[in-house]
Amino acid sequence: MAFVDVLNKHTVLANINGVSEKDELTSYVEYEFEELLEFSPNSEDVLIDGIETKCIVQLGKDENKDILIRNSDSFNVGAIVEWNSASWLTYYYEKKAIKGYQKGRIERCNASIKFKNEFNTILEQPIIYGDLSKYSMGVNEEKRMTVPDSSKFVYVQNNNDTLKFYRDFRFIIGRRVFKVTDIDEVEIGGILKIKCIEDEKSIFDDFVTGIANNDLEEIVAISNLEMVGDDEINKGYSASYNVTKFDDNDITIPSSFTFTVEVLNSTPVGAYTLAIVDDNNCTITCNEFMDGNYNLYSIKLIATDDSDVLNIIEKVIEFKGLY
Repeated sequence: MAFVDVLNKHTVLANINGVSEKDELTSYVEYEFEELLEFSPNSEDVLIDGIETKCIVQLGKDENKDILIRNSDSFNVGAIVEWNSASWLTYYYEKKAIKGYQKGRIERCNASIKFKNEFNTILEQPIIYGDLSKYSMGVNEEKRMTVPDSSKFVYVQNNNDTLKFYRDFRFIIGRRVFKVTDIDEVEIGGILKIKCIEDEKSIFDDFVTGIANNDLEEIVAISNLEMVGDDEINKGYSASYNVTKFDDNDITIPSSFTFTVEVLNSTPVGAYTLAIVDDNNCTITCNEFMDGNYNLYSIKLIATDDSDVLNIIEKVIEFKGLY
């Protein structure tokens, strides 16, 4: 007799005979389920919220899966299941009075977001993400209505870290930045349903680490750049500057840079000339025809990595008179 048939038969008996029969049946079915976990070809070792767990994965007609796990294992809506080299979000949970196992339905996550907690630690959370107008959680793709809409949705596990998300909270998916417009904690217990819209990129959005609104000093600190050139230029003279990019093993990485200048101390624009030599080199000339006290003039030379606008290096250059 199949496992499900045994369960149905004993469920009827338990409903007739009362609570003690239910307790006895539950123990019996739990034992039978252990046998199923041991010998079923659908038995899998997975991680549920980081804890190794054995379960039965039932393959359905669509991409969503049903999983069956022991009553003693921690499991509920919102649980993240790591299975088949992917993260899955649990959006349905069932535990009946007479059953030797828990049952959940999971959907494959298609993205993840990174953010910092209050201890400045970078965390990563798998999510389900897409167009709000053509998605209903748990509904097969072919049955979804497609209506043009600029709004996006994110389904994410409701936990101590994601509960700190707020309206206007920003995050990065791929090379795009999104801003939260609404958070629903009620509709699906254990899951946050987040509405968001695409936002303009900021200089503080760190596409290297994947953190939106990252601290600018941190972003500059991770740059493996070196700028070679003089810190001072005398009136009527020029100096050359070279920028090189290295990997973590100090091996040169072919790169190109955009050179710009920021004037300091009310320095006249005509006090200097910036000339671009090539992708890695430029010259600064301290022009000799300018009047004034050159010893007070200075500029900041900025080199920006063309492959990552957040990867920059700077040098302050002082102009000196001849006397």
